Amino acid sequence: MTRQGTFDGVKICPLTPQDLDISARHSIRLRIEVKPDARHPGGVNIFGRGFGNFDQDIVLRLTTEP
Repeated sequence: MTRQGTFDGVKICPLTPQDLDISARHSIRLRIEVKPDARHPGGVNIFGRGFGNFDQDIVLRLTTEP
């Protein structure tokens, strides 16, 4: 996500960090989903420390610019 929009190799959304107004919020909610009409529906496994093949916690890095 940049000032130019949200990208996943190509621009997928016009949403920018300024649109989120993160500085006015106490917390951030991150939702990971597989939509019911997805090409490859199924599930998502998210493992943290003590689970799965990689024993490490999940880290989310959020970098902001003034």
